[in-house]
Amino acid sequence: MDNLEELKKKYHEGYRCIFKEQNDGLTVHLKNFEEEKLHCISSHENMEIGAMENFLDDIEDHIKIKGHDSFCTQKEKDIIKEKEEQTK
Repeated sequence: MDNLEELKKKYHEGYRCIFKEQNDGLTVHLKNFEEEKLHCISSHENMEIGAMENFLDDIEDHIKIKGHDSFCTQKEKDIIKEKEEQTK
């Protein structure tokens, strides 16, 4: 799995970027606040770094416009599905 797909997967699992480190490449530090877990993704490929930064920038732009992060995690989707089933 490439790093961009891993980053998207981690966002889907509830992880959020808490720090970006740019030295010889890019290291994105992620945290899942519900489970108190940390994860790091590193890349040294320029195209991949650009794609990862674009993904994170798109999320930041969305937050500025909407006021919240709308990237729904799997746990949130499960809760929504469960509530919908209960109302049937």
